[in-house]
Amino acid sequence: TAPPPPPSAPGPPIGGFTAIGDSVLLGATPSLSTRLGGVLTVDAVVGRQMNEAAALVRDLDDRGLLGQTVLLHLGNNGPFTPEQIDDVFAALGSRKVLLVNIMVPRRWEGEVNDQLAQAVARHPNAVLIDWWSLVTSEPDLTRGDGYHLTPAGAERYTDLVVGQIPR
Repeated sequence: TAPPPPPSAPGPPIGGFTAIGDSVLLGATPSLSTRLGGVLTVDAVVGRQMNEAAALVRDLDDRGLLGQTVLLHLGNNGPFTPEQIDDVFAALGSRKVLLVNIMVPRRWEGEVNDQLAQAVARHPNAVLIDWWSLVTSEPDLTRGDGYHLTPAGAERYTDLVVGQIPR
């Protein structure tokens, strides 16, 4: 008998996928684009902080660019308040939200990761993607600065994210 066929590639995310973040997400964008193709919208810029995200979400929504699943990878450039992240969730409505925690050698790393975990506890439509645990357990995923992605890091980041996207 013939061997079973290989598993089919997962289909595209239901309702589109939007990723919002800073330079770390920017580094993962080519890998995410390769894996997700035309259903992906990325808005990532160097230095972005959480306090900019609610207005950005509203703008993307107004322009029809906000998918039904939204990834947020913010916090590498500074901490934020519970009110700031709750404002982002208010702008997102009932969409599924993937919050990626951070690995950044700065004094606010623990505070940001605590805030993200608390946001997931407050918002039933949120899932925490534990980038910190992956990047601290596997060598060579970040560059010499300790947080920007190597090509291998971008691939592992994409693996982690794609595994959480509803299809």
